[in-house]
Amino acid sequence: MKKILLLFIISYVFPCLGQVEFTNGGVYSWTVPEGVASISIVVIGAGGGSVSGGASSFSYNGIPIIEAYGGGQSAGFSGGGAGGQGTEIGLVIDEGIVGGGNGGNGGLGAGLNAYGGGAGGYDSNGVNGISIGACAQNGQGVSIYGGDGLVAGNYGYGQGYCNGGASGGGGGGGLRYLTSYNVEVGQQYTIHVGDGYTTCNENYGCYGSGAVRIIWGDGRSYPNTNTQDQFEETCYGCLDETACNYNEFAEIDDGSCEYFDCNGECGGISIIDDCGVCSGDGTSCYGCIDENAVNFNQQENGENCYFIDDYSNLIEECIYGSNNCNYNPNILSVYDVPEDQGGFVFINWAPMSLDVLPNEIILYYSIFRHIPNNRGWELLDEIPANYFNDYSYTAPTIQTSIPSEELLYETEYLVRAHTELQYVFYDSEVVTGYSIDNIFPETPSNLSATIENEKFILSWSEPIYDDFSYFTLFIDDNESINLYNTLYENNDSINNHSYYLQSTDINGNISDSSNILYFNKGNLNFDSSINVIDVIVLIDIIIEILEHNYTPTETEVYLSDFYEDGQLNVIDIVGLVNIILEQ
Repeated sequence: MKKILLLFIISYVFPCLGQVEFTNGGVYSWTVPEGVASISIVVIGAGGGSVSGGASSFSYNGIPIIEAYGGGQSAGFSGGGAGGQGTEIGLVIDEGIVGGGNGGNGGLGAGLNAYGGGAGGYDSNGVNGISIGACAQNGQGVSIYGGDGLVAGNYGYGQGYCNGGASGGGGGGGLRYLTSYNVEVGQQYTIHVGDGYTTCNENYGCYGSGAVRIIWGDGRSYPNTNTQDQFEETCYGCLDETACNYNEFAEIDDGSCEYFDCNGECGGISIIDDCGVCSGDGTSCYGCIDENAVNFNQQENGENCYFIDDYSNLIEECIYGSNNCNYNPNILSVYDVPEDQGGFVFINWAPMSLDVLPNEIILYYSIFRHIPNNRGWELLDEIPANYFNDYSYTAPTIQTSIPSEELLYETEYLVRAHTELQYVFYDSEVVTGYSIDNIFPETPSNLSATIENEKFILSWSEPIYDDFSYFTLFIDDNESINLYNTLYENNDSINNHSYYLQSTDINGNISDSSNILYFNKGNLNFDSSINVIDVIVLIDIIIEILEHNYTPTETEVYLSDFYEDGQLNVIDIVGLVNIILEQ
């Protein structure tokens, strides 16, 4: 059986529910733990008392995500006063807001028989003090858990106090909450808990610190006025430790267990077939287990056996039987690849008869070319047998031919059909073909003439094709010079000549001729005749000289200075006109 390598992907299971709570005034840092991607946040400001309660906040990179103000300062002195007002603020949308309650007023009586005002909670007002009663009995406060502040904790409430005169209770701290806030593992957040003091005085009472709670995990509920018990919910999940979604935090198995398939996908459906292949169809191991067969394979299941006699029997059927079979690939043509610079041919062949469905005897074809001088056969490529009506291959030639020079370099080719037995194969006949360069070089362009330091100079553009060989310069159709750069200089016999160029590539292809340049006295535009156009060109040059102090080029002076005084003026125009009239 084939060996199977399974790659398993680790699946992380999130905790059912978790929380962290900060309840003492100060600044803290919290890092998102592994497995946590979303949290809920409860923020409570400190309660008011002799001073206003401090604000509490949850921030990232110095920017508050959510914030709650502390409760207001008690206004009560001895004899009683109004309780402080709780306030709140939030900096994000989609969060809950619960205002801090007002502190209760202090008792109206004086001395030991007056109650202090009750503290304001985050969700209700404190009770007012009364005139009769023991000083030790302060008004009830309301904590974040909805109970008596003295019992449930000092989070976000202000407490009244009486000692010879009842004080007003401070305002309760504000509360805000945010649900389903997305976080990333490793992020660090800053928690600021509003300061609170429990030391009371006779005028203002005491007040409790703020709090920040962070909640995460599946099944978490929104914060409410009684959040103390919300983490006592039962956690459901997969309890099978062999499952890929095993939940170590679960208490009751909910039937959600999933397992890796053979592709390593948690909960996937892929299975290993009878041949040991993941997601296979059970047919990949069908083969031959007969030890006398040429394709014997002990790991397969006993079908499709072939024997040496099978090949000879098939051949005899085609040669002596009623079938008209071809057991050799038949090369139909070898022809030059068009529109290229040579070096390649197309080889086209018909398949042999065994490359026909349902036969599976021919596996692939090899293409060879022969290296001259008895260097042997070179393997160019191998092509799978795919039951096509014909096959083609683009093959390199030994050398590019030049028909214009009667230089044809034939390359020999052979196609071989292979069976699964290395020593059983079928060869085509050896055929030949040659390649030629079908792309002619570009026509030379921008041919121009100048006189520099009394030298005649022709120049033109550089060639653009890699197979460029040389330029041919033709002078008056009776002289030609081969040049290998784009410059021609001549000090003798400058005047009264015509010039044009052709390009030749390395394979002997010749371009079209360039434009003809005529260089003779008075022919200022280098065309085939001297006429009124040349007069206009000369007039324009003289106007530039007179009006703009233009300095004519050495070429312009050479072609236009008929009186050879080294200057161009009206007299030279007359000389040019006389030449035209004498033609």
